[in-house]
Amino acid sequence: MYRLFIAIDFPDEVNDHIANVCFGIPGAKWVPKDQSHLTLRFIGEVDDFYYSRIDEGLSGIVAQRFDLSLKALAIFRRETSPRSCGWE
Repeated sequence: MYRLFIAIDFPDEVNDHIANVCFGIPGAKWVPKDQSHLTLRFIGEVDDFYYSRIDEGLSGIVAQRFDLSLKALAIFRRETSPRSCGWE
């Protein structure tokens, strides 16, 4: 089984800036800066068959670089404790 999501990796200089704001939230679990990304779509758990089909379908996508502005930090909570943090 594979846990899949579609994401955009950030350039190193963006990861450096993001790493500078990843502090000060008790209980937050921060990912290493080299794993920072923008999730476009969470797919979930898939088996080998669907993994191959999804990989094949996405492998031909090519996109030009674009500008992206981050304006706020958001916390996604599970009950009372932070689960993950993201940007808006």
